[in-house]
Amino acid sequence: MNREYGIQINKISDYFAKEKVKEEGNADLGEITFQSIRDVDDIFGPECTIKINWEKKDPTQYHHGLKVKDTIRMFSSINVVITKKETRWHLSHEMTYWLGRKQKMERGRYYQTSVIHGIVFCELTNRLFEVHAEVFAKYYENYKPLIMQVLETLQCHAS
Repeated sequence: MNREYGIQINKISDYFAKEKVKEEGNADLGEITFQSIRDVDDIFGPECTIKINWEKKDPTQYHHGLKVKDTIRMFSSINVVITKKETRWHLSHEMTYWLGRKQKMERGRYYQTSVIHGIVFCELTNRLFEVHAEVFAKYYENYKPLIMQVLETLQCHAS
């Protein structure tokens, strides 16, 4: 990963191809995308995709509970059924993640997918991080611990 972003992920599995990593942005606004090595098929694409995006926020205008609620509402509007929500502390930051599932249609084919979405606000850098992973449902149990490792080892002010 680009050191300019000030972000570090300590554990990323070999299931994700280094040549499929996409990085764009700067320290204040950007996105990193990881894609699994294996594809489901040529229409659906990779078995799993993880996106980490961040943006600078004014801490006086940010409310973690409202952001979580708005995110869940937004994903519910695109037919993601939320099955579990949990809040915990991550490197002295409040982190909320939720699990969900969705039936997705791509070029006339239906696919069941599972979703993991995490939100962390870093008060030190004033950046909001969102980690979003979508997994082909059949492989969800294989990828869930790997996605949770990414969430739990994300360092938002690494040097």
